[in-house]
Amino acid sequence: MIFLILFILNAFICALMFPSAIILPYLLIKNYNSWNHSLGNPVNGRNVIILITTKGEAQEVVANIIKTLKSYSINTRIIVLTEYYDLYRYDAEILRVPADYKTKNGSKNKQRALQYYSEWLLKNNIGSNTYTLHIDDDNIPDELYIKNVMAMPFDAGQGTIRLREYKNCIISTIADFQRVTFTDALLIYANKKFKPLSVGGEGLTIRADIEAKLGWDFGPIAAEDLLMGQRIHFEGYKYGYIPGKIYIAPALNLKDFYAQRGRWIHHFFVSRKGIFNMNPAAVILFSYLYDFMWVPFVGIILWFFDFYFKFHFPLIMLIILTYELIMGVLISFYGAFQHSCKLLKIYTLLLQIPLTFFVAIPVFYYLITRKKLGETDYTIKKV
Repeated sequence: MIFLILFILNAFICALMFPSAIILPYLLIKNYNSWNHSLGNPVNGRNVIILITTKGEAQEVVANIIKTLKSYSINTRIIVLTEYYDLYRYDAEILRVPADYKTKNGSKNKQRALQYYSEWLLKNNIGSNTYTLHIDDDNIPDELYIKNVMAMPFDAGQGTIRLREYKNCIISTIADFQRVTFTDALLIYANKKFKPLSVGGEGLTIRADIEAKLGWDFGPIAAEDLLMGQRIHFEGYKYGYIPGKIYIAPALNLKDFYAQRGRWIHHFFVSRKGIFNMNPAAVILFSYLYDFMWVPFVGIILWFFDFYFKFHFPLIMLIILTYELIMGVLISFYGAFQHSCKLLKIYTLLLQIPLTFFVAIPVFYYLITRKKLGETDYTIKKV
């Protein structure tokens, strides 16, 4: 009965956010092919730092990313931001965070390293002619993306994502196809309006003097990328859309997938007040996106109760959930069709029912492990 009540409450939340599901296909059509646009010629005197932030646990992966970036033959400065214990000899500049470095607000993990970098920018007088393109240690921006960073006329921004190395864990790959769809729809639309909603660590680009001024010291646990994007906009700087693609790798196994999603939910949850104070719409959007994990699951369960136990729900609720159930399938297919592997399209079709239950589990995982998530920052295996 408790779970039934939760499902009903979730159904009402889905109903309230129904307009978002309605406009999603329109946004995908409107934004189609936006990632192939050029922002024009490079700005005179523009310097670009590509910052690869790592804990030092994916050294060979980072080495391959550096090799790919250098193959573009674009004049950028590549810096690896890593921990003091990472002694790997990367073919790039290396900025190691000292073991005894502490921030004012007690930031840990990635945001601690990024705060160290922002102070490094200030110390070295790196100013407004330089932009930092942030990537994680499993991200690869394409050549167009970097060229557009060279030309972007706004203060900060981000582009959309695609998957790379996407044959290791089929079910997590199909789940990440939904991320592709949401960035193509919501991120592109919002950033074109200079109103950031969905902000992540993949390809986030910031003018160096702004990054040095604002810093990353958001506290021990935080959704640092989302907070930074909202703060940039809140402080009056222009946050736009960068055409091009950032290639990311899905989780390699189910344990990593659940740990990764659970960490995202936890970081968002503890940061929600700070985000809400700057942009309530971002909190509403992410609440819906995390809730969307449940939508197909809820729809199937409610239809089951309605059909077999004659527990009749309002027709309008069933109609809305059925629509969003269909949208859940279409969202996966859109992401699948952005990639060349035909076999993955077949898997996407065949695995829709298992996927429905698979993507609902991270919410339960978060509820069970939230205390542990508050103490650690689990890093998934990179490829």
